Amino acid sequence: MFLTFNGCDRPLEGDTVEISKIRKINLSSFSHLFNNYMSVKFPLYDISGKVYASCGISTDINERKRTEEALPKREQRFSTLFNGMDDWVLVYPITPEDRPGKFIEVNEQACQKLGYSREELLTMSVADIIKSSSSELKMILEKLVNEKRVVVESVHVTKDGRSIPVEVSATLFILNGLPTIQSICRDITKRKQAEQEREQLLERERAAREEAETANRIKDEFLAVLSHELRSPLNPILGWSKLLRTHKLDEKVVDRALETIERNAKLQTRLIEDLLDVSCIQQGKLALNVSSVNLVEVIEGALETVQLAAETKNIHIQTQLNSEVKPIKGDPNRLQQIVWNLLSNAIKFTPKGGRIEVRLEQVDFYAQIQVIDMGRGISPQFLPYVFEYFRQADGTTTRTFSGLGLGLAIVRHLTELHGGTVWAESPGEGQGATFTVRFPAIVTVAETSQGERQPLSIKSTLEVAFRGNTHYS
Repeated sequence: MFLTFNGCDRPLEGDTVEISKIRKINLSSFSHLFNNYMSVKFPLYDISGKVYASCGISTDINERKRTEEALPKREQRFSTLFNGMDDWVLVYPITPEDRPGKFIEVNEQACQKLGYSREELLTMSVADIIKSSSSELKMILEKLVNEKRVVVESVHVTKDGRSIPVEVSATLFILNGLPTIQSICRDITKRKQAEQEREQLLERERAAREEAETANRIKDEFLAVLSHELRSPLNPILGWSKLLRTHKLDEKVVDRALETIERNAKLQTRLIEDLLDVSCIQQGKLALNVSSVNLVEVIEGALETVQLAAETKNIHIQTQLNSEVKPIKGDPNRLQQIVWNLLSNAIKFTPKGGRIEVRLEQVDFYAQIQVIDMGRGISPQFLPYVFEYFRQADGTTTRTFSGLGLGLAIVRHLTELHGGTVWAESPGEGQGATFTVRFPAIVTVAETSQGERQPLSIKSTLEVAFRGNTHYS
């Protein structure tokens, strides 16, 4: 700075100094020092008001000029970076009420991603575009005030209502005396999708592992039960056979021995037949000899088979068989096997002196059989698995009830082969169970003329189920 006075080294005390001219000049004689300066010159007055001197001040403005010349380039670079970012940037103040104010700056990416024009966004606040509740937003602002910078995940809502998951990096700074937030927002849709896919893969892997572990456990339990069940009938057979060879038993004991041997031989036969049935089913070799079947006769035959077992436990079997139920197409032996398995299951789990009810009725175009017992019941946890192979509520060899856990699985498969459906219902353990089987009945043309939908015939059902499998007949 250069200060010059003409005729006086300083203005008089109390004088008014007037600036007459401000100009920028080049001083060639001082070019080695500076190129640009600002000169301020003003007159100095005496008591009478006459100018007695002049004063001039010159200031070096080279640095300011360089800054001014560089400013447009800096602004251009900033604008290019600001608007060329893949992320969108939102700048807004915090109001005295500690609420986010309206946006004061947004970049082009914010407009593109959110679907608003720049003018529209500058009339909005962050509360207008996020899904977070006011309490969550307040908590984020408080954290930002304390930590100055936070990174959070949020969801932005576009103009057309779409939701975009975003990662927000927010920084707090002071602008024009007001606390201001700059939020850099990144679209993390693909990352969220990848995380979701990874979670789904992990869940599927976990489910597959649990399923494999369950299958292995069930297999081990089944093999243990199978070994136990196959040996159980042999022990009394072998024991009584040895006693009979002694020829020292009286006639009454001999009859008891023969009866025991016969009963256990039949039990062994039934176990083996169940295993063979399962093998045939899984290999697709189970044959059906289809004919017109009266279900009353089928049920009565099954009842005769289980009568002795029911009498042994003093179980009363009550029947409600509607003789007007229409016949169905099916294999009478396999249909009797279905009813026999359901009755045997009911007798097994019904306590001594209990009651079982068997019903046959017509439900629309279906013949419906129900076996209702007042026995052990089925837990809600086991109910979905009751018709699966090798599944038993108690799979240990020390369990109370015998059997391989195949009967109900065979019932389900045979029912489906006949085009029918089967399901179980139970209020819970200790409250009994109801097993219901439905088969499509044979209906006449006159009965179908009303236009109601018909169930598939057994022939068409088998054609659908066995198409391409020549093992079935």
